[in-house]
Amino acid sequence: MGTSLDIRLAKKEEDRVLYWKRYDSFVDHRVRWRASVMRHLFHILPGQKLLEIGAGNGLFTKTLGEATNNECEITAGIFSEKYENEVSERLRAFNTKIIVLNPFPEILQGRQYDCVVFWHLLGSNYHSQVLHIVKSLIKPGGGFLFLNQILGILIFKCVG
Repeated sequence: MGTSLDIRLAKKEEDRVLYWKRYDSFVDHRVRWRASVMRHLFHILPGQKLLEIGAGNGLFTKTLGEATNNECEITAGIFSEKYENEVSERLRAFNTKIIVLNPFPEILQGRQYDCVVFWHLLGSNYHSQVLHIVKSLIKPGGGFLFLNQILGILIFKCVG
């Protein structure tokens, strides 16, 4: 794997996917609701570019594709290559790109998105670093949706 940050984020991504599979019997409903909320909060329009960081098995990415009527280009950024086949299969009918985020954030250098979303990836000892990276990936006027088990849902709109 890559840097210490890559390893930490891959572990968080893996923990979330395993939790959803083992314990969260309502995950399908939850991701459908959150994708709909994201679409409406940010007024996502056809043709916009969206990024999910730590997409894991692609469950939310697929649901976001459905919520946007497959009219947006969605990049599913995964930290672990082990999800690549599962994500490719799940997203094959959608306007998506799958990218292994290793090394992170270098692999995304020079790219910007209208909206960025990630779930449960922040740890207390590297949250500032990740938020700084994410801010650089958002186009002016773009949005950022951050879902966290402790802080809940944080929504940011980037100005300038």
